[in-house]
Amino acid sequence: MGLDLQCPLEISNDGCNQRTLHVTYSYIHVVRYILTEMTIKYLRNIKFRESFEPGISLKEYFVKSPHDRSQQEEIGYEEQEEDFDTHRNKLIDFLSESLNIKKVSYGLNGVLFPINYDMWIEKQNFDLNYYMNEFGILGLKHFVNHSDCEGYFSYGECIDIMNLFSRVFDKEFLTDEYDCIFFEDLIELLKTTIAQKSYILFG
Repeated sequence: MGLDLQCPLEISNDGCNQRTLHVTYSYIHVVRYILTEMTIKYLRNIKFRESFEPGISLKEYFVKSPHDRSQQEEIGYEEQEEDFDTHRNKLIDFLSESLNIKKVSYGLNGVLFPINYDMWIEKQNFDLNYYMNEFGILGLKHFVNHSDCEGYFSYGECIDIMNLFSRVFDKEFLTDEYDCIFFEDLIELLKTTIAQKSYILFG
């Protein structure tokens, strides 16, 4: 049992009409955990008065966020820097609290997942979507707070997820060869989806 992520393609010369990535249900939670860890590191390292530059390999998928655009302007207001710190710290706290343990475990209270999904569903004391969009990490919400019952990632969601990867992807979080292969395949699937202006179906 598992989850297939499928990008429908125009039929190619080899007769292939889709690109597919298979993942087990337990491992998708680990992938979400790793992506959340990467995002926390990214948020901790960005600076108010320093422009962020994505790595060369994913640069074409980088989309400037409101914070990125503000770096091109002369910023002279202390309250803007205070807002930056407040919004970033609220996101770091939220994402840190959303992490449980890396491996799925079974105990007296049932299954404990690496991600506390209830936190994503509960109403926050701040506008989570607005804050995530401000720093260009809304793709994390699409990827983490998304049930396979919802059926697909839209083309726009795939763009947001790749924008997230262009900011946060860090191989130091990939602890074994399987992690490396899976993340490479996931990125290639998203690249194909964006190139085809398509979407990813869950099967």
